[in-house]
Amino acid sequence: DKSRDYIKYSCENNYGLACDETGKYRRYLWADSYDYFKKGCNLKVGDSCYYVSLQIEDQKRKRNILTKACDLNSSKACRSLARLYEDGKYVRYDEEKSLLLFEKSCKLGDTQVCYELGEKYYSEDNILKRQKEKALEYFGLSCDFGSEKGCLKYKKLSTEFL
Repeated sequence: DKSRDYIKYSCENNYGLACDETGKYRRYLWADSYDYFKKGCNLKVGDSCYYVSLQIEDQKRKRNILTKACDLNSSKACRSLARLYEDGKYVRYDEEKSLLLFEKSCKLGDTQVCYELGEKYYSEDNILKRQKEKALEYFGLSCDFGSEKGCLKYKKLSTEFL
């Protein structure tokens, strides 16, 4: 199809987003798509770097690619990196760093992370100790980004807090 040919041509001419799109289209052929994602990553497309990280076994290298992808505003990469620090898996456990990365992922539009942050700030069991305003803020963002669950929780908590 002509549009895919044009996108592939654009990638070959160093347009990073075209490489990312070509990689996503060819994702069922990982070996083929990896080359497009790698080129997209080299052209500073964050989501391409995230997809490259999925193919890397070496954990230090994977973390470095995820960091690069997050720095390039890939919400998926920020979420993955945050989970590494939250779990202390292959990196030192760091609750503060994890939280900052989750917040960045949320602000980049990850509705699920926004909702989870709302729950973290609302939960009495959590280290964040029921910070109601923060909980409301993240449930609101989750709603703004299209999460029905986030909207329902926001409505419930906003009537509770008034």
